[in-house]
Amino acid sequence: MRKVYLLFLLLCIPTVLADSWPYTSESVDLTLKISSHLDLVPKSNAATIKDLTINLTLVPVEYRQQHITSKTSSPQAVLYPTYALFSWADPDAGTLEFSLDSDITLSGEPIRISKKIKFPFEAPPEVEKFTQPSTTIDSDNPAIFALANNLAEGEDDLNIVVFKLAQWTKNNIKYDLSTLTAEVTQKSSWVLQTRQGVCDELTNLFIALNRALGIPAKFVSGVAYTESKLFSENWGAHGWAEVYFPGYGWIPYDVTYGQFAYIDPTHIKLKEGMDAEEASTRYQWLGKDMDILTYPLKFDVLVKEYSGTLPKNQEVIVEPIKTKIAFGSYNLIEAIVRNLQPYYVADELYLSKPPELSIIGEERQQVMLKPHEDKKIFWIVKVDDNLQKNYLYTFPVVIYSADNSSTIASFTSSQKDYFYTLSEIQALQDAREDKEEPTAATNVAMVCEVSPSSLYQNEQAVITCSMRNSGNSLLKDIDVCIEKDCQKATLGIGQQSELAFEFTPIKIGEQDLLAEVYGEEKLASQFIRVDVSDLPTIVISNVSLPDSVEFDDEYTLSFILRKESVSSPNDVTITIDEEGLTKTWTLDQLNTDKSFEITLQGRDLSIGINQLSIKAAYFDENNRPYAVEQIQTITLNKVSAGQRIQIFFNDILKAILRFFSVIRV
Repeated sequence: MRKVYLLFLLLCIPTVLADSWPYTSESVDLTLKISSHLDLVPKSNAATIKDLTINLTLVPVEYRQQHITSKTSSPQAVLYPTYALFSWADPDAGTLEFSLDSDITLSGEPIRISKKIKFPFEAPPEVEKFTQPSTTIDSDNPAIFALANNLAEGEDDLNIVVFKLAQWTKNNIKYDLSTLTAEVTQKSSWVLQTRQGVCDELTNLFIALNRALGIPAKFVSGVAYTESKLFSENWGAHGWAEVYFPGYGWIPYDVTYGQFAYIDPTHIKLKEGMDAEEASTRYQWLGKDMDILTYPLKFDVLVKEYSGTLPKNQEVIVEPIKTKIAFGSYNLIEAIVRNLQPYYVADELYLSKPPELSIIGEERQQVMLKPHEDKKIFWIVKVDDNLQKNYLYTFPVVIYSADNSSTIASFTSSQKDYFYTLSEIQALQDAREDKEEPTAATNVAMVCEVSPSSLYQNEQAVITCSMRNSGNSLLKDIDVCIEKDCQKATLGIGQQSELAFEFTPIKIGEQDLLAEVYGEEKLASQFIRVDVSDLPTIVISNVSLPDSVEFDDEYTLSFILRKESVSSPNDVTITIDEEGLTKTWTLDQLNTDKSFEITLQGRDLSIGINQLSIKAAYFDENNRPYAVEQIQTITLNKVSAGQRIQIFFNDILKAILRFFSVIRV
């Protein structure tokens, strides 16, 4: 009879981080020292420098999770809430050091979101700028736009949408400390294309995906703690994001650390902005023949005290679906994660296993739970083919959560047990998964406006339609039509776009134009009320003027300004020009026909035939000018010698007046 040996492989349990550092503390007190130096190097004996100023913009800032109890500087600086100003007057050549020490209390208590926030939403004006592209966050890149819309398709819960963006970034972008990404922050589109980057790049891409959906997101620069062996120091510069949630404000997301909708109290916030490109230190000086050599900032942290423990948010039940499998077989590890709290909880779970097991896929998985929700997540594992025959192996598997709590289970493997193929296990996973099919909604909010606001017959106008995709589906190649005039458009989720249509009104009076948006079905419609007027028209009619007068005569000019249009002329100016002598009247508006009668003097005329101009200048509702003019003639006859002399001087005066009138124009 063949012997059967039992071998229990004890799992090498990772050191629990909570034992060495208070990731789950309610409060952490520490001191942060930010320091650096510069060298003043003379290039000649005449080298001088004066009024050297250093503006340090990486300083601890006060906000909900961070309280600054004190700040001291060396040399003494002028301290502001968001920067410190160091200055030297006539410094000597050599090394100048500067530092800022801050005592800080950090809170580990996150903002608790207890109810669903509708997605998409329209960003309020005060945060709208954080939905726009910036230097390294090119959220308008087509590939980023397409990915963001694909991930958000069918989702109407903002918590879930932002979680999916963070999860994709965490699981698909490799953290890589290459020279290229470590020293020069690359654009989000580059990160998406190459699938690599450091914390700045991962954060940039995550922010870009949010902004592509109209979700405000900003970049946070700070200092954080890590136990990664990639770094020589535990504390160092770090970048994460904050995402705007209506009704709650800015919620932190550290994609690099897998902390979604919260950050642990080892994050010291120093600065926030549109992206990571803003300078942390600015130098200004006056001088000549002096080189200034600058050096990177150094961050030193001393943890003084930590206290309290945050409540446990979830419990995890782990179960290998197959309890006995053959060598080389696949198995399914199921974890049921239960949210113990009445608010949304995000967690990252890590599967730890013996070396004789390999994981198919990621060993870390992220999960977002609604209040009091249960959710299943899975790992597929494979048993090594080359295990010793006649042995029964017991394989423990341990699942750790972000707060370092753990759950353990085990299964056995021997040569004689049933062999499960990968496809069988994948089918089993598919059958056990909770199916949550997103519900697509195609909604468009549309507002159309006409410019100019006052329309006139046969004059070109523009109708601008502003459309916003308020549903949760990408709307590609939709038709936007005003009457029979149609244009194509593509609207991403949460995206707003404008289309302009030329419109030349033919009919006079009020009318409704139908604006419609079509995809596979009608998405939106609106009647655009337009009131079309004819062009304002004035006719000078019924002019009465004697054919001739004598020098001492008074005579009468009469006429009618006739309104020949439905619309009323505005700001009407009536001008009578009698051989250079001008008389003017004004009307605010000509609503009906108006008669004019004016008494004139024969002595103001020149000898012989005189031209008399009647002119009406006016405007429409859009302040466009119009004018109409009529020329009449009148003859001055029977002029004596003395009257001729008077007329001679009158004509000289008229000429002078006309000359200066031309100069003024």
